[in-house]
Amino acid sequence: MLAIKDLSVGYGDTKVLWDINLEIAPGEIVALIGVNGAGKTTLLKTLMGLLPPWTGSIRYRGQELSRLDTHRIVKLGINLTPQGRLLFTGMSVEENLLMGAYLRRDSEVKHDLKHIYDLFPRLSERKRQRAGTLSGGEQQMCALGRSLMSRPSLLLLDEMSLGLAPIVVEMLLDLVVEIRGQGTTVLLVEQDIEEALLRADRGYVLEGGRMEMSGPSPDLLSNASLRVAYLGLA
Repeated sequence: MLAIKDLSVGYGDTKVLWDINLEIAPGEIVALIGVNGAGKTTLLKTLMGLLPPWTGSIRYRGQELSRLDTHRIVKLGINLTPQGRLLFTGMSVEENLLMGAYLRRDSEVKHDLKHIYDLFPRLSERKRQRAGTLSGGEQQMCALGRSLMSRPSLLLLDEMSLGLAPIVVEMLLDLVVEIRGQGTTVLLVEQDIEEALLRADRGYVLEGGRMEMSGPSPDLLSNASLRVAYLGLA
């Protein structure tokens, strides 16, 4: 579904990513893990057309993305739930969700809104409430629901667990597995490395802007150097 080959990206004169290679097959959950500053968010911004690649290619279902505008990438079926949620805090929950369908012109928006409320009953209870008054977990549900309203085939999730209680993180990650079961492929960027790999099919380890390791999730979880460096386990 997605093939990134020899991708390099930077800001101004500063290079951030070096020769990144990554592939995602339809129906997978793929985890992208690494410490703060490794370049994970930069990679997601590049996938969404927010940063131009310096070199390399990004192909989605065979089509080159590297020079497309963001709205065209969304129309092709890719959406990002950004780090920090970035909700419209003065708008209601339902208005935020409908913003996710802004580019759609089909007749199924109301049907999909009901589906989001079925997936996140708490949002249904708070549909008229201003998004800025929600708890952190509820705001993350709203941000995720907004992304799903675009009907993405490939969903990019950037640090869902940031600032949330462990029990809320587990619930949200379990919902990601459910979303995959409904036909959406997921690239999961996550600092909670163990929880991400427990739910992902495969993982990539990004370190200092370079892809240092990749493989099936069980192999990464049992890798001794990864356990010491990222999980604090011997």
